Amino acid sequence: MTGVRPEPEVCEVWPENWDAVQLFASLATQWRMAPMGGAIGLDYTALMALMPLFGGASRDLLDRVRVMEAAVLKRMQEERERENG
Repeated sequence: MTGVRPEPEVCEVWPENWDAVQLFASLATQWRMAPMGGAIGLDYTALMALMPLFGGASRDLLDRVRVMEAAVLKRMQEERERENG
């Protein structure tokens, strides 16, 4: 149906992960793309520049964002494989 938006998925975020989730969301337009298409990872220059705004530059915050990055890349790969048969 045109014009009908699906309900957004609701996801609980533990308080200790809130800064990482907010940082990850702020990087939505900061994906590095492969020459033949498809994301290959986040732009870490942008990530490092934004980290101080979301709890400070720390290894823990970086690791939490990298977990989300890996999960999204895996999901993107699965979707490409499904589309290409």
